[in-house]
Amino acid sequence: SWAKCIDNKCSDYQQLWSDSPSWHFVDVTDGFKPFDDINAKVRIQQAIDILRYSENKLTRKSALSWLLHLVSDINQPLHTGRRSDIGGNTISVTFFSSKTNLHSVWDSKIIKHSSLSYKEYSNFLSTSNNYITYPIGYFSDKNQEILATDDLQKMLNNTIKETKIVYAGVPEDKNLGFDYVYQTAPIISKQLLTAGVSLAIILNKIADNSDLGQN
Repeated sequence: SWAKCIDNKCSDYQQLWSDSPSWHFVDVTDGFKPFDDINAKVRIQQAIDILRYSENKLTRKSALSWLLHLVSDINQPLHTGRRSDIGGNTISVTFFSSKTNLHSVWDSKIIKHSSLSYKEYSNFLSTSNNYITYPIGYFSDKNQEILATDDLQKMLNNTIKETKIVYAGVPEDKNLGFDYVYQTAPIISKQLLTAGVSLAIILNKIADNSDLGQN
């Protein structure tokens, strides 16, 4: 992605965002309390402020790119993970016989396991009839309305609730297969959908110059 390219210093924009690798997360304590850092939530608010008030086209373009990326990040449960295990990066697991770590499983491997293209996965998320194949009934219209928000603190709190579930759901043998995917795919789909709708709300309010939620 554009933001990852910035992190890896492969763009002329990188000089503007030299500390960007630390922006993608909101680290929490082992008790799931956020650290008071410069983090994804802070940078999202800064991007919103730039889009509202800056007249510099380059700065606005960069801020918009960061907003698109970071709203997604803050809805990924292991981007609000424990600092003690680097958001699951130091938790070794086996995913369908391949050695990896818990963070990587949640960043990409479960979605890639679906074998859907980005367009197909997006269509899947937007087709509510597909949600009945999942347990628990995560995807009622009521849940979507409640979870989609432009209140960054509420967005963070919602994700941390899922973070607790993610950590608690790792089996003792750390072997993750079909059962694990079946149990966790609803969370991933819900968070992706929530991120997309929340982003739309934020962008609409920026365009309308209307107040966002209390952050």
